[in-house]
Amino acid sequence: MPLALTRTRRLLPRLAALAFLAGIGYLVIAPLVGLQRLAFEDGARGYEAAFDRPEVAQTLRTTVGLALGSLAIALVLGTLLAWAATRLPPRLRLLRALPILPIVVPAVAAVTGWAFLFSPAPAT
Repeated sequence: MPLALTRTRRLLPRLAALAFLAGIGYLVIAPLVGLQRLAFEDGARGYEAAFDRPEVAQTLRTTVGLALGSLAIALVLGTLLAWAATRLPPRLRLLRALPILPIVVPAVAAVTGWAFLFSPAPAT
C-alpha cells in the first residue's frame, strides 16, 4: 500500500473528529458566549440582584448537599458492586450486567413505545 494512502487513512478520522468538535463548538459554545456577553452588558446587575436574594443561598446549599450525598452513595455502591462483580464465580459471570440494567431498561421501553406509536397496524 502506498505511503500517501496510509497517511490519508490515518488523517481522515482525525479530520472528521476535528470537524465534529468544531460543529459542536459552534452550536454549543457560541450561544453560551453570546448569553454571557448579554448578561454582563449592564455591569452584571442581574447577577447581583439574583445572588442578593436569600433564597438563592439556601438553594445553593441544598444543591451542594444533594450533590455530595449522591456522590457518597454512588461511590460506596459503585465500589461494592465492582468488588462483588470481580468475585463472582465463573458460572455467575452473567450477573455482571445487572448494574447496567437500570440504565438500559428505560431506553428499551422508550423504543418499544415509539415502535407501537408509529406501527401502521391498529392496536388490538
